[in-house]
Amino acid sequence: MTITTHSLETERLILRLPKNDDTPEIAKMHADPEIMSMAGCSPLSPQENSDYCRKNLEQWQIKSYGMYFLEEKETGDFCGLVGLRPCEKTSIPELGWILLKSKWGKGLALEAARAVKDHAFQNLGITEIHHYIDPHNTRSIRLVEKLGATRDKEILRLCDDLERVSDILYITKKQTS
Repeated sequence: MTITTHSLETERLILRLPKNDDTPEIAKMHADPEIMSMAGCSPLSPQENSDYCRKNLEQWQIKSYGMYFLEEKETGDFCGLVGLRPCEKTSIPELGWILLKSKWGKGLALEAARAVKDHAFQNLGITEIHHYIDPHNTRSIRLVEKLGATRDKEILRLCDDLERVSDILYITKKQTS
């Protein structure tokens, strides 16, 4: 993994800070109901997507972390987003990802999430990361287990429409020697 200011590189991916020019590609992904359901969300309107992108950039300035824009090295194609987000209820960041359907099942989410986790533990002083996962999202459960996360507990959260949904909290801790 190669690290530069606000970017990471893996064997197949470039993880970089999103730019304003990226908003339309991110909006297409955020408007897809199937993709968003995997993230436990409803599709975003254009205004909600713009707000999301603006808040993500603000978070980078405040926390020195946020969601990375994923590009395939070979093609330069947009793949999705992966990164750390502050958790509203704790000071422990959440590691999350969302990929285009055409990129599912290729190991890209794991490759990117592993790079973000390693960077957080090695360079940001973070010692614990949370993952909130829908219990039916078996792909994401397998992914966090490959990252070394352990299942903690089931939690209830409120969605935007005030519907209560169940998630499973997984925790990844920095390994100390």
